Amino acid sequence: MEDERESKIAIKQAIMKQCLQKQSDLITTAREAMKEAQDTANEQDNAIEEKFESFKAQMQQDRDMYAKKLDEHLSNMAVLKRISSTMVNQTVTQGSVVVTSAQNYFISISIGSITVEGKNYFAISSQSPIYEAMAEKKKGDTFEFRGQKITLLDVF
Repeated sequence: MEDERESKIAIKQAIMKQCLQKQSDLITTAREAMKEAQDTANEQDNAIEEKFESFKAQMQQDRDMYAKKLDEHLSNMAVLKRISSTMVNQTVTQGSVVVTSAQNYFISISIGSITVEGKNYFAISSQSPIYEAMAEKKKGDTFEFRGQKITLLDVF
């Protein structure tokens, strides 16, 4: 029983590690894009011609867009860091790994597919429609999503 628990925790920790890395990569990319847009806009500071002012304004809009993305990525990172990867959940809630008859999920943030030990897990947010359909259910329960009956094979 303890070996099974440790195995589940190891899977959850491996999923968390990949999610944290993916989110960190997104943060780095957004920071770099934001800096590049700002640097490009700053290069045009001494330009007198109107076309450069228009270009500078576009670069500043791009910087603002990347700043917004960066803020979203940082918020998502904060959500990830609040999840305990050493807890074995009994019901589907934030931080749960959910194995179903259809797919496997990690309830955290929407970041896509993670592969651990040859199995795919889709990291989804607690605002996603599929999560809302399975929230608070436990191993053995079934739920319906988009006309498909899905069974929870495991929750941890």
